[in-house]
Formats: sequence, C-alpha cells, structure tokens
Amino acid sequence: MKLKILSGNLKGKGINVPPTDSVRPILTRLRKSLLDIIRTDLIDASFLDLFGGSGIVTFEMISNGARSSTIIELNRLNFQVIKDNARLLGISSRVEIIPGDALTKIMELHSLKRTYDIIYIAPPQYRGLIDRTLHQLSKNRIYHPQSLIITQHHPKEKICYPSEEFYLLKSRQHGNTIFNFYGADKKPNH
Repeated sequence: MKLKILSGNLKGKGINVPPTDSVRPILTRLRKSLLDIIRTDLIDASFLDLFGGSGIVTFEMISNGARSSTIIELNRLNFQVIKDNARLLGISSRVEIIPGDALTKIMELHSLKRTYDIIYIAPPQYRGLIDRTLHQLSKNRIYHPQSLIITQHHPKEKICYPSEEFYLLKSRQHGNTIFNFYGADKKPNH
C-alpha cells in the first residue's frame, strides 16, 4: 500500500506503508484537518512523533515547514520502512528515526536535554498509552513553555490524566477521531 503526501513541497510524493497489522495510517481527511489546524505552528518547528507507525504524519509536517522531526517506532519493520521512505523522499537529514518504546525513549531524550516545539501522540488504541505518555512527559520535560502537545484518539478511549503540566487549548472531533491540543506548563491566568 502507498500513501501520498497531501501538501507542501513534497506534495504528491508517495511513501510505502509497512505490510503489517501494526500500522493503521491516519486517514487522508484527518491529516488534512490536522494540517489545517497547526499549519502556522509548523514553520521551522521541531516535531516529535512518539508512535511513528507509517511515518506519514512526520512526512506531512516536514513537507509543510517543520525544520526537523524525530520519530519513535517500536516495530522493527515499521522502523525500517520509515527510514527507507525518508531516504527516498530526500529528507533523511531532517528526520531522526529512533527504534524503541516511546515511554522509555522520552526519558532518554530528556537525559539528552532535547526539547520539541510540537509533540504528537497517536498510539495504538485502547491501551491507556495516551495517559501514560502524558504522565511520562510531565516527569521528563522534552518540551518548553510554548510547545504544543497533540493527542489523537477514538472517542470511546477516555483520556483521564489530570495534569498541572498541560492544559487543554482546544479539542476537535472528526468522525471517530478526536484531536486534543495541549499547551505546556500551567494554564495562563486571564
């Protein structure tokens, strides 16, 4: 299966999707909606995709102005396909692909004092991974006060993590997908 990049300087270029059940690429209309919402935040941004899957979200972000992206991917086959796609697209120098568990890698990125402008969390569904990932992020600051943290989940998957570190900026539902957009640090007083 192939996916096409929707917009930006890589528009129309295709990527290969790993031939496994471990990947459910984000639908085209959802990618478009996400891009429409964050497009202005992407310019020269550092992007972190914690559950890489096919890598299509990172490739869209790079195509639309992100300076760089780091992808964490646990599945070895998915990792290799993402790496091959970045090479074929000619963006390997802007995309760092790290094999491993996202929750563990957050701690490693923190120890390296890495920070990101946009952090995208779209894990396998119904495993409580969004709450666990937000908790891990709150203990390991790989974001700065102006960072944007995005979660993607099914409406039946409730996000329960109470946090003083992040505050909900907005939430958008598109069919069976919810995007939550969080600001980092404490909610500003208005």
